[in-house]
Amino acid sequence: MTATIENFKPLRDDILLMRRPEEQKGLIFVKDTADSDTHHHYIALKCGEGCRYVKDGDIVVGDWRKITQPFDIRDNDGNIIKVAITSEKEISAIIEE
Repeated sequence: MTATIENFKPLRDDILLMRRPEEQKGLIFVKDTADSDTHHHYIALKCGEGCRYVKDGDIVVGDWRKITQPFDIRDNDGNIIKVAITSEKEISAIIEE
């Protein structure tokens, strides 16, 4: 059985993350691959009750070496996506858009 985002509840200050797709904004190109850098953009899909700063839906920057191995979960549309978990203390920044 594959869990869904809806029924997944992170504990403590853990955060369910999804890698943010590679993007280009203005003149700044963000290359989002593991071989280019250790810090990447993620979407915080679900946050545990102990999270003080990161909220569901935030775009965050984190070190890919400090998160779990990716695993499958179903999104709200029933599609299988790759996600991972890290604790809030491993998040370096929140990107405000």
